[in-house]
Amino acid sequence: MTDILKTTVNYFKPPYQYFWCWAEGGEVIEWNDDGETICYRDDLALILESIAPKGVPQLGTLLLLLAAFQDKPLDRVKDLLEDLASRIPLEGESIENIKNFIVQTIEFMKVIQRLPKSLRSGNHRIHLLNELVAKVPNRIPPDKAQEVIAMLNAGTWDNLMIKGGTSKNILRTFTIDLENISHLFDYFKNTDQLELVLKTGLHQLPSSISITLPAEAPGDLITALAQDAKTIGLSRLAKRLLAALHIPMHTQGVSDLPFGGISDISNRGNLDRLLLSELAQDDLSLTARLVNNEALYLQREEPPSPLVKERIILLDNTLKMWGIPRVFGIATALACAQNRKDNVVVKAYMLGGELLKPINLVSKAGVVDALEQLDVHLHCGETLYQVLTNQKATPSAEFIFITDEATINHPGFQSKFAEVKGLLSFLILINRAGRLQFFQYLNGHRKLISTSKFDLQELNHSTSLSQVVISKDSGSDALPMALRIDPFPLYFPAFRLDLRRKNTFLIPGKQGVLSITAEQRVLLWKGNYVGARAIISNIEKGNYYFAYSKVNGLYLLVCGIEVFKLYHIDLTAHEVTSLPIKYGHQVRQVFLEANEFLFFSRGSWFKIDKNTGDATSISFSAFKKQNKLNEVNYTYDHNVAEIKKIVNPGYTIISKIKRIYLNANGRLALDGREIRLLENTIHFSEFTKGRQWVDEIKVKETKPMLADNPFIHFGRRKWEYGSEAIIDERGFLHLRSGNRNLPEVTMVLVIGKPLAFWASDGTYCGSYYFIGQGGQKELPAQAFYRKYIQAFIDGIA
Repeated sequence: MTDILKTTVNYFKPPYQYFWCWAEGGEVIEWNDDGETICYRDDLALILESIAPKGVPQLGTLLLLLAAFQDKPLDRVKDLLEDLASRIPLEGESIENIKNFIVQTIEFMKVIQRLPKSLRSGNHRIHLLNELVAKVPNRIPPDKAQEVIAMLNAGTWDNLMIKGGTSKNILRTFTIDLENISHLFDYFKNTDQLELVLKTGLHQLPSSISITLPAEAPGDLITALAQDAKTIGLSRLAKRLLAALHIPMHTQGVSDLPFGGISDISNRGNLDRLLLSELAQDDLSLTARLVNNEALYLQREEPPSPLVKERIILLDNTLKMWGIPRVFGIATALACAQNRKDNVVVKAYMLGGELLKPINLVSKAGVVDALEQLDVHLHCGETLYQVLTNQKATPSAEFIFITDEATINHPGFQSKFAEVKGLLSFLILINRAGRLQFFQYLNGHRKLISTSKFDLQELNHSTSLSQVVISKDSGSDALPMALRIDPFPLYFPAFRLDLRRKNTFLIPGKQGVLSITAEQRVLLWKGNYVGARAIISNIEKGNYYFAYSKVNGLYLLVCGIEVFKLYHIDLTAHEVTSLPIKYGHQVRQVFLEANEFLFFSRGSWFKIDKNTGDATSISFSAFKKQNKLNEVNYTYDHNVAEIKKIVNPGYTIISKIKRIYLNANGRLALDGREIRLLENTIHFSEFTKGRQWVDEIKVKETKPMLADNPFIHFGRRKWEYGSEAIIDERGFLHLRSGNRNLPEVTMVLVIGKPLAFWASDGTYCGSYYFIGQGGQKELPAQAFYRKYIQAFIDGIA
């Protein structure tokens, strides 16, 4: 028997007549007294996989924690443990120790059971387990845990594992299980503390300090959006729309002008309102009348108070408005909110299929929150009908409705829209091509005011990098400028890929490749002529399944312990949307039949609706069209040779860097390679190590820097005067000079192709494979090296 097999058997085999046992042929773990289920075998395997990176505790300890998550009466658990203790031969001090451990174990299980149900059930229980398991000793270390779990899943050695063992070492096993649970009291004294750790990661909230905040200076929202790389495109589009949209003013009738006739005569007033008869007096008499307040003045009518108008912006948020139309629509709503008279009160709402949600268009946080809102219904006709019919139509209110061109012609929407369109003031129709049509409704009739066309690819693209401002006060802990740009300014190289069926998809027709990297990034290659785009920066861990449609694009289904989610990827616009699958139980395998995702769970077949995320129970016979149902990962072509031709057409990435320094040639060097200008390109060249300039300090230990993906690590090399080089393990090097007036530079660490560069002033240089073709400001290699690389070197030497 091998060591790993012996470890597996010893781990999963319960001692003779222990408090838990296997049942139903090894498919269920039960209590030994009443046969109630503690957990299922499949569920146990998924739980072990989720905690394996931290090591696996003793199985009895894990089962007691799982039991605490349930609502089983703890008095019965206490009786079972005390009965087990009475059957174990104990002596002297051991008796008292076991009794104390049982009391503390039950008390800590009560701490867990007092938690809100939401924190100890569903996907949240994995987070709770990880917090608890991290505080108890491992029975199986992380490096062996995956092998043990694999042997459990294989089922080959069930006859050795599921049968109860001997009573040998039962006292030691029982003591360790109880001691582990009792030991958790040292970390979590009560339920409130445990809940605080789960929600915040802190054992104690920081105490507040008294700070007098300066008064917030009023600022322009459009300018604030333009200063953030994530919303700079939105701000540019809103500026163009602000100039293009001319909302007609509601003029008042001539008889309602705020100046009119004479209402009275008074002895107070301005000189321009003196009665003409007063001017007939001689100078002395007139002066005397003015001083003694005897002169008479005309008193005009008081003008009416200005009519305070209310502008209500209604923005469609349903399925047709996902992706580019949503950004276009919010920019349009922002322009309508900014384009107003001083006395207009603006309110804005998102319209879903069933819900109406207010949105804030006067702050950056409100705009960002609006961008994150999604609704899965086909149209918002019912909600629009309810809003307009419930709102009292008054002359002081105007309604502006913004939606997609395709929605306005939808039959279901039209049936509701026809009843309330007369209550609208304006209608704005947009589409994905950038066209905007602005209509006014007068007495129920629609009149086209204007039509505009916008280049959405240019306006709503954060990497119009000529406008990126270099941060002169960014400290050494700040992210490199390239990491603050979305999308990343260079194409990604193929690095740390595992091109297997379970995580890589060859798009039919050799249109490209989608692959999930070791750092949970989703990369998309559109051909072998250009590198990859990271379309998802950090996807959830789990099993991945793919489906492709020429019309709808690519679907990526993630099925894991904590996630069951469907991603839709638009291969043309590179837009990604996601839907949680509405199913509350664990799913182990997913199948594909007639381009539909199916799965089998709890004795029933379910079909996943790719538009809503609903999991609907179905009659499987209605879908089965072949004798054998295939799991998704084995239904599509997986030609590794073709995949490799697309993802890596002949280059190597430098994966490990120990030192960055200036060598004796005065060039920037990485270990035994130097960055060198060769004719019209810049390459890495190997050199013989000689005398090195400055001190050859090693790169600091790598650590995460990105909030949206903690699996990506960065190393830092810093020089005396503040210059630094930051190694990005995705295959990039970021150079930041101590002279903050110099642009930052990001380069691809590639061997076998000319080096590619991006500078934070928007300048590119090098291989088109990594910088793309057209649309960017380029410099020849000699000029780029002199202006950026040599300038960086001069700041070190």
